[in-house]
Amino acid sequence: MLRKPGLMKLRRRQHPALSIVSACMVASLFAQGVFGMRGFQLKAEVAGQEPAYKLATFEVHPTSTNLQYNGNGALLMLPAGGSNSNSVSLAWNSEGRLESASTNSVEIGKYFYDDHGRRIAKVEDGQLELYLWDGMDVIGVADSAASLKEYYSRGVGIGDVGSLVAETRFSGGASTALLHANHRGDVVLATDSTGAVVHEVEYLPFGSRKSATGNYSPRFGFSSKERDASGLVYYGYRYYAPQLNAWISPDPSGVGGGVNLYTFCGNRPMASGNRGQPVNFRIKDVQNHVSGGTVSSFGYTLNDAGQRTRIRRGGH
Repeated sequence: MLRKPGLMKLRRRQHPALSIVSACMVASLFAQGVFGMRGFQLKAEVAGQEPAYKLATFEVHPTSTNLQYNGNGALLMLPAGGSNSNSVSLAWNSEGRLESASTNSVEIGKYFYDDHGRRIAKVEDGQLELYLWDGMDVIGVADSAASLKEYYSRGVGIGDVGSLVAETRFSGGASTALLHANHRGDVVLATDSTGAVVHEVEYLPFGSRKSATGNYSPRFGFSSKERDASGLVYYGYRYYAPQLNAWISPDPSGVGGGVNLYTFCGNRPMASGNRGQPVNFRIKDVQNHVSGGTVSSFGYTLNDAGQRTRIRRGGH
């Protein structure tokens, strides 16, 4: 184990492919800037004869935390770090969805889902919020009395990434803030009806906040997603932990997105890609077929939820 401050070593067990992951994680940590933190170390664990690519140890000098997972590969405890001053215990339901988050045995979040896996409600600080969905886009939030609290206007984006243009709040009278995203879909600026800046935030490559100013806080931020009181970012199919640079549960599509079931954006969140959005959006196994003057391309993409989606593109 390297003991010099700021250096990292990945523990390899039975699989040589971890050397590839090691290089990716080193690159991701350089991008995140964590090498300025004293004694930051990550260890990758391998279960049995197959690589699980789970983080086994999270260490910020002088505290080391062993990460534990349930039988489905979902993280059971989020270590202190990032926006969390305390560790967060995570409870999962029988369908593999995050059910609650607790700190010091006090529940700080409880989550509810519909049959499609969409989060339809959550409880934080004793307040129940109900989500209104249009397909896979959240368009509003209501309170426990079913009164509309917030409404979101959307434009063009990759799914919901980068599509938010305005957030209207109805508490104490309707007021609308215009939302502005950067090149990869992070909501980084909010302005009021006069054009004055009421919120500005800067994110590190893997989603940790570098700085924030203003007296307004939009619900959606990094990657146009919502960050909960637990510090986790909700992506629809999975939750993401910025301080770990990784998902907290395995890819629901299996190895279709790669052998590492926890990696975020292939460890390259700043990749330019399509508008530079922080999603693993690449086309695989593309074949061009020409028939009757029509050219069609077939392939697979990985969306922001880490799922593999078949696409068909055609033209004349």
